[in-house]
Formats: sequence, structure tokens, C-alpha cells
Amino acid sequence: MADWTGKVDVKASIALSTELALVTAVITALSSRFVLVRPEGAFTLATLCLGVALLLSGAFLAIAAVIPRLGRTGRPQRNFVYFGSLRHWEAEELQVALRETDPLEMLSVQLVAMSRIVWRKHLLVLCSLTVSALGLTFVALVAMLSL
Repeated sequence: MADWTGKVDVKASIALSTELALVTAVITALSSRFVLVRPEGAFTLATLCLGVALLLSGAFLAIAAVIPRLGRTGRPQRNFVYFGSLRHWEAEELQVALRETDPLEMLSVQLVAMSRIVWRKHLLVLCSLTVSALGLTFVALVAMLSL
């Protein structure tokens, strides 16, 4: 689980970096002497705005994928598998629990919870890349029409 979580976080970071670089490039191109959009083209401007909005949406989806999910913040659970719950234990209590408790139930709950988190992260990265690719398509269309 840790390996899958780490890999999807790396993918999300790459997606975020790429998406923000593309948005920066478009904004830089618009503000420099290189004019990407002719003022008379309302369709062109709308298409460009849509492309940038999609690129930014992709970036926000990538951010959502890497935001830490720390679980509930209410009453501490007596779980010695998840670090968020483990931090509430005293060392002596933990020693007793480790000796006297079958960890199978806690491990099962933690594996299911982590699987859901990793699945959600992968879906967010997939959506991020898909939305950004669509946005890049619109920006590229504007660039080709403006040549």
C-alpha cells in the first residue's frame, strides 16, 4: 500500500508540475510580444480561456490527489496499525495490546481503508491528466488557428 500510495503521489506531482508549467507558458505567451490570440477572434479567446480553465482544473485535481488524508479527527480509535491512532497510545498500553490482541481485524480495516484512499488518488490523477489533455488540445487549437 505504501508503495502504491507513493507512486500515485509522484504521478500527481508530475501532473501538477506539467499543468502549471503549461498554464505559465500560455500566460507568458499572451503577455509577451508573441501574440497568441488576435483581438478580433471571440471564438479564439473563448477557446483559449476554456483551455486554460481545463489546465487549471487538472492542476486542482492533482492537488486533491496529494492532499494528506489523515482520517477522522474526533475520538481516538484503539488501533495500533494506523499512525494517526497510534499517536494517542501510551507505550505501556501499546505493549500490552500488541501482546494480547489479534491484529487481523485492525489490519483488515486498515488495508481496506488504504485501498480506498489509493484508488481515489489514482482516479484523481487520471481525471487530472484527462482534463489537462483536453485543455492542452484547446490551447493548441488556438495556437494553430492564430498562425
